[in-house]
Amino acid sequence: MRQGAAAEKDVGHIQLKLPKEVYRNFRRICVDKDTNMRAKAAELIEEFIKRETERPSLLEMTKEQKEARAGIAVRAAIAKSHSLGHPTAHADEKGIYNLYPDGRKEYVKLYSAPVKTVG
Repeated sequence: MRQGAAAEKDVGHIQLKLPKEVYRNFRRICVDKDTNMRAKAAELIEEFIKRETERPSLLEMTKEQKEARAGIAVRAAIAKSHSLGHPTAHADEKGIYNLYPDGRKEYVKLYSAPVKTVG
């Protein structure tokens, strides 16, 4: 048995299939910084795992933390909709309105359904 065979059993391998442009850019950056591509990829994976495990899970979060995370997600969704040119729905004391990317508000006219009486 080879000496390195025992050590290899403790190591996992990942084979990545990347778009050519992503691979070329990553390779170019690694060459510019005189960094080994495998070492840099392993470093990025380790950083990702550390960052993800440091964040508390949804079950461990306080109400304030959950609300803060939801607020970030909502603001990002609104920004994405506006970047595509779509309005988003909001409400204030005047009523419900569509907010357009240019900042314009169009209030929605609400209709009430007729009330049916039995008798």
